[in-house]
Amino acid sequence: MEDVLLRSFSANGQNRMPYSVDLETGKLTEMVGINTAKDLSGFFEEAGAIRTHMQSIKQVLYNLQEANEESKTITNTRAMKDLRIRMDKDIEDVLRKAKFIKGRLEEVDRANTANRKIPGCEQGTSTDRTRISITNSL
Repeated sequence: MEDVLLRSFSANGQNRMPYSVDLETGKLTEMVGINTAKDLSGFFEEAGAIRTHMQSIKQVLYNLQEANEESKTITNTRAMKDLRIRMDKDIEDVLRKAKFIKGRLEEVDRANTANRKIPGCEQGTSTDRTRISITNSL
């Protein structure tokens, strides 16, 4: 009897049963061998790339605010035209980057939906909640 208990609580996990009890239904469910760190690593890289693009937009918006303040003090028409051209280019750059980020976020949403079909990553699991919360924070 003591040997059975020792094997079931062994630290190496080799003698453990590949089942767990679902507390809500009271049924035994087979544990799926999924490496969630590996599954989420690509997702975290994608989220990091999106954040860097967002930071670049913030920098361009900061430059636009500075240009706006500068435009309030310019009296030379040539300088004003140059400033307007620079601001127009910055606005186009922000719009281009924003559309790119929107497309990437939509891809991440589709990947989140597809990831729910993987066993062990269904809706409501910790992996799904992590992916959804990070996507929503972006």
